[in-house]
Amino acid sequence: PGQVTVPLAGAIAAAGLTPPVDDPAAQLRLRSALSDLESRLLVWHTYDAAGGRFLFVPAEIRDPKAIAAGGIDRPSPVPEDTVQPDPWRSPDGLAWDLLTFVRALGSGDTPSVASVETLPRPWLRWLNTRLWWTGDDVPPPGYLAFLAAVGQDEGILAVADGPHGPALTPTAAVRSWRDRSFPAQTAQLRLRWLASSGWPEGAARTDLAIEGADWRGFRRRLLAHLGELIATDLPALAEPASPASIAKGELAGPWYAVEDLSQWLAASDTDILGDTFSAATAGYTGTTEPERRLAAIADAIAGTLTTALAWFGLVELATGPRGRRLVRVSPATLAPTTTDRTGTAAGREGASREAPISLAIDGTVRLRQPSPVRVWSLLTFAEPRTLGDVSTFRLTEASLSRALAAGFELGQVTDFLTRQSRRGLPEPVLADLQGWSNAFRRVRLGSALTLRPDDPEQADQLLALATAAGLPAHALPDGTLVVILPGDWRSADGDAAVTSLRQRLRAAGFHPAGGN
Repeated sequence: PGQVTVPLAGAIAAAGLTPPVDDPAAQLRLRSALSDLESRLLVWHTYDAAGGRFLFVPAEIRDPKAIAAGGIDRPSPVPEDTVQPDPWRSPDGLAWDLLTFVRALGSGDTPSVASVETLPRPWLRWLNTRLWWTGDDVPPPGYLAFLAAVGQDEGILAVADGPHGPALTPTAAVRSWRDRSFPAQTAQLRLRWLASSGWPEGAARTDLAIEGADWRGFRRRLLAHLGELIATDLPALAEPASPASIAKGELAGPWYAVEDLSQWLAASDTDILGDTFSAATAGYTGTTEPERRLAAIADAIAGTLTTALAWFGLVELATGPRGRRLVRVSPATLAPTTTDRTGTAAGREGASREAPISLAIDGTVRLRQPSPVRVWSLLTFAEPRTLGDVSTFRLTEASLSRALAAGFELGQVTDFLTRQSRRGLPEPVLADLQGWSNAFRRVRLGSALTLRPDDPEQADQLLALATAAGLPAHALPDGTLVVILPGDWRSADGDAAVTSLRQRLRAAGFHPAGGN
């Protein structure tokens, strides 16, 4: 209300900054100043329908409201009937997404990159459809960088040299990692995050940069403040809530505006980022040092509330009146930050009368009891469709072809589905899988060793020696013997087989020649 639209040239003239037409240096200085203002998000360039150039000044710059140091009252809860919660997500959604991300990086279709910032947008759009934490088109800003950071800290991802240069690659530690339960993975990743000396959830931000902060202390103090908040909001909560009660929403505190809660927490603990730190922000931060310090702290708190704390299920997010982002603290913040490193998925699940998965005749797989091993396996040969309390996958010709191309056998797929559904596969599904496998037309290439004795009569003796060594062998009409090697001849198994056969030949009085 009351704002006036002024052409760019008019605004420059009103400020007495119009450069002389014959002074290129002054014109260049003006353009540089405007570019600098825009890069700091203090103004935005825009054009009208006729092509006239205008400057748009954000509201917070036109009417700045500085955060006063101290004296901020505890924020008032937002009425429940005005809140639109974000879609429900699994409390272990981040661990599930990390597994999905690692699985995608290990597939042959993934671009070879050392940093997630260079992943192509089409691939990001494809991955976005498979995640719990999704963006409108691609994953939320900074989310994949966060997954990569905690994955590398845990040792299941590493940047290794590849055929096209350094690439972010899954490590051998993935095998033991996927044997753990999702709750155990989530707890371990949370510990990795708490121990991080940086701010991985804010690394992708271009509007805020903080140097010299004590991020470890910041996280623990922030969690302590949030724990005090939920304990005050829910005084009956005398001990940490069970994961089941949290997941079912049986315990929930009030909603607060993210901005209000962040400012109040910042004013309540002005040293939460450490005694000394420096911050650069694109927004208005006040005119005094205390105001600027408080604004940076509040921004860091808001950024952590809406990213890592939400991703770990420690807070819930929603949208309130006038589009304001809201946050509600989960009782999970009171849970101890420890994890049972030996807990496996099988040990966590316990006995259940219901089969972990069910399979429909159209190839739809319903996952009722998610575990890392089941999710990892389904991602290998099925397409994710929906994620929820019961997640669904779909068997398709493309998904099976992808698994076959990666070296999996059809029998491995059918055995998994039979075992996890606790019943035989529907005939239409089995027929589709067999037909897709045949249509894939895979031809297996292997290594073999040829033995050509000078005396063809010795071929039968050589055949017996190869058979005794456990190696399949076939005699050709000319007396040449073809010995099938396990795996590639350059592999450890192939080399061991050749060495064993050489020793048997020498022991039988033969003299192996060539074959190096």
